[in-house]
Amino acid sequence: MDYLVKLYQNPFLEKNSNEQTVTVRKPIGPEKHIVLSWIETHFNQKWRSEADTAYSRNNSLFVAVENNKILGFCCFDGTAKGFFGPLGVVDS
Repeated sequence: MDYLVKLYQNPFLEKNSNEQTVTVRKPIGPEKHIVLSWIETHFNQKWRSEADTAYSRNNSLFVAVENNKILGFCCFDGTAKGFFGPLGVVDS
């Protein structure tokens, strides 16, 4: 099965698009417990641990937020340098 997606052909990349409502960013310190709790609630304790490690190492944890609601997360360089994951998005 091929999972290639032409992201460069999506309207969310247009600078003047008013449809951009989701922000992807790194959580700040006071949000850490909220994000980790959300990950454990929607996924599992193991992914929470991975996210905690990624956050603690160079804050390489990212969250997708819309209207102050977390939609998803991803980690980079958590388990090992150059390792991507886990990645989780809730069904909206």
